[in-house]
Amino acid sequence: MRLRWLISGLLVSSVALCVAPAPAHSVLVAPTPRDNSDSNKDPSGPCGPKRYATQPQTRVAPGDPVVVRWTETVDHPGCFVVDLARANDAAWEQLVVVTHATQGTAPRDYQTTVALPADLACDECTIRVRQIMLAAETPDCPPANVANGATYYSCANVRTTEIPDAGAAPDAGADDASLAWDGDRGGHNPEGSADRETPASSSGCATAPGGSASGGALLAVVLVLGSVRRRSERRRRDSTMT
Repeated sequence: MRLRWLISGLLVSSVALCVAPAPAHSVLVAPTPRDNSDSNKDPSGPCGPKRYATQPQTRVAPGDPVVVRWTETVDHPGCFVVDLARANDAAWEQLVVVTHATQGTAPRDYQTTVALPADLACDECTIRVRQIMLAAETPDCPPANVANGATYYSCANVRTTEIPDAGAAPDAGADDASLAWDGDRGGHNPEGSADRETPASSSGCATAPGGSASGGALLAVVLVLGSVRRRSERRRRDSTMT
């Protein structure tokens, strides 16, 4: 009986680990982000991952419009803010605020066009989308003081100078149909929509560094069951001998 309860408890624990969703909220699609994580948030700001030369880069032109697209993976009241940093992920300039859409369900796609400053000149600029989470929808978003832990980040590396060894650099102003939005999914796109392939979300079974939590739990179940079985066999042998 004790063995049966132990097995049931271990199986329930392993299933619970698998179905627990990983924290995630929003991720940039265009310009190409530094990473595809939708779980970069406070206190890992201002971007989550730091800037590295091996990350994707997008060339932009001073004063030009840039199409910014992102996906909301977890529905939450608040708003989205598109910012620009000219260097060092610092001295952020707010470009536009986009209200949170209430139609449809997550994942929900967003698109807006921002105008870059005419005097922009940089080789390490950053375009960032912030998701500001609030308790309820309000027109006064973002508030003057945002609570710690209430902001998710997704950043893209952009530059006005030539990208070294980049070949044909992505055009941030091009309205590529492959990146346009699928209105059937409840996308928030005031500028029109078209079909596109949806980027994979990082939500699902919770994972631990270096591997899968569900896989680790199942391995633990196997090891414990093996140990329990060996003990049971030893008890039976001892009982037979006596």
